[in-house]
Amino acid sequence: MAIKNCSVTVLDTEGEFVVGDASNLTLTVVTDGVSAPYTGSIVETAAGEYALEVEVAGELQKVRGVSSTSGAIVIPASWQNAPAVGAHVVTLTVVDGEGNPVGSCPVRVSNSGGQLLGYSRSNASTGQVTFNLDAGDYAVTLGPLANYALSNPYSITVAGDTTETLTVTAISIPTPADPSLCVVYADMRNAVGGQLLGAGEGSLNVIQVISRPSGSTEVLADDADNDAPALTDGSGRAALSIIRGAVVRIRATWPDGRTKTVQLTVPDEDAYDVGADL
Repeated sequence: MAIKNCSVTVLDTEGEFVVGDASNLTLTVVTDGVSAPYTGSIVETAAGEYALEVEVAGELQKVRGVSSTSGAIVIPASWQNAPAVGAHVVTLTVVDGEGNPVGSCPVRVSNSGGQLLGYSRSNASTGQVTFNLDAGDYAVTLGPLANYALSNPYSITVAGDTTETLTVTAISIPTPADPSLCVVYADMRNAVGGQLLGAGEGSLNVIQVISRPSGSTEVLADDADNDAPALTDGSGRAALSIIRGAVVRIRATWPDGRTKTVQLTVPDEDAYDVGADL
């Protein structure tokens, strides 16, 4: 296993080094946001400097902690690990339902324990992305990707150099019933895993009308300025028909209670994917 040699610094409230504090330290290693107790050795190598040995894992790591010494402050150590280099070349190709390459798709690869090992985007022209991985089973997560339905997670098994094709499904672009309106929509996904929401799980609604086109009184298709939310359908899409040129604030709501509000000048187009702004 790879080991990272690092150190934390312990100071008092006056900014002076605290010496002889190794046995008083309680430290935690944080790897890509997941915390675990540090159980390795702690050696004072200089006044107030305490050397550690941390197993390298994930992309972002840091060591933080506390001291039982009154007034002592532990200055954490943090670093970014180089991408893991495995024994086998793994080439993934993202395509649509007709086999056409899909470019600029975010691609994340995790091991069976859920640890993120690599992140990249598919090539704009070939739809391909390459990772170096050891033999084993992996989960691949795509997206977010506007106008495509994803089947996350995709499972791959690596036993040597590997080529896999990952298929995404194009989602049709809506058209308004009235040419003066624009369909403002979002294909809403879970924050973890990127799966599209189910029917009624998410919503969009106009919470404020800032301005409307000259001479217009209508904002929404049913002429309600603060309409009931438009709920996601079975494909995870929520859509509002809003008059073109209006300036509105739109709130999106997810099933975990998370919300985000964006201000939008409704374009002179049949449809606008506000999901790209969320």
